[in-house]
Amino acid sequence: MFQKACTLKAELSRAFKSPKFFLTIGAVSLLLLMTFIMTYTHIPEKSYVDHWYYIYLQSYYTYLIPLLVCLPFADSLVLDRKEGFIRAILARSKYGAYAWAKVFANGLAGAVAVSLPLALSYVLLSISNKNPLNNPALNVFYMRPQEGFLGMLFREHPDMFFLVIIAAVIVMGFLWATLGLSVSLVIKNRYVAIGFPFLFSGILQYFVERTRRLPWYLAPTESLFRLNFSNNHLMTLSDLRLVLILPMFLLLSSILLWVIFGKRSVVVSDKNFRESLPVNNKLDGEKEYVLSGKTYSLPILK
Repeated sequence: MFQKACTLKAELSRAFKSPKFFLTIGAVSLLLLMTFIMTYTHIPEKSYVDHWYYIYLQSYYTYLIPLLVCLPFADSLVLDRKEGFIRAILARSKYGAYAWAKVFANGLAGAVAVSLPLALSYVLLSISNKNPLNNPALNVFYMRPQEGFLGMLFREHPDMFFLVIIAAVIVMGFLWATLGLSVSLVIKNRYVAIGFPFLFSGILQYFVERTRRLPWYLAPTESLFRLNFSNNHLMTLSDLRLVLILPMFLLLSSILLWVIFGKRSVVVSDKNFRESLPVNNKLDGEKEYVLSGKTYSLPILK
């Protein structure tokens, strides 16, 4: 148990101290800030929750989440394998503990990086915007949930509405980041680990939103409780069962990838791990080592 805790602590430290983690927070903050500036003068009567949800919808934030969550740490497994860092970790820790710590640290870092600026923007708007809630002039505002449980929370419990949106962002952020990490087990390329979730979500969104070949609940933005592109779905709580299909698919896909390709024998037996290992004996006491594709002979120690 102590060994697992140490491994988890080390992976969390690597994830949250990574420059890419802070870069992602900065990119999300800049995206929200630019949208705030552009929407500041739109409908002056809007309340803080109106403005916050307006920013959430207009900033393309929901479309970019699959990419943003993978930036902090999704490529770390590829780097650990290519640089041989995983050997040093497995010399002190069990592979199972390392794998679980890697998945958790990656998912948490991605989810926090995209949700923290969004939560902070809600707090700042609630402090600075003094307009009353539920202004009648905005009853037909097309960017406001009008019906269903989302509409009820929006009008009567704005703080609960905010928590529901943030929870959806955290859960989906964790799952998209986990998918990126899991795909790197198959395709050992850091850019694939970062970009595959964004590519996959874009394809789903296109076939739902543009071609209408897939049902509405498979659109990645629906799992983030974003107002639908044509209809305001999620009218009732029963619709949540449909929205859970995509998150469950992402979760099961990641589990399947780890079951098939995430075994220690598969991960550690990669050819990259043969670097710096003795390959043959040239003379008594002298071994030949392979480092980065080049062969070096070490002298005999007297």
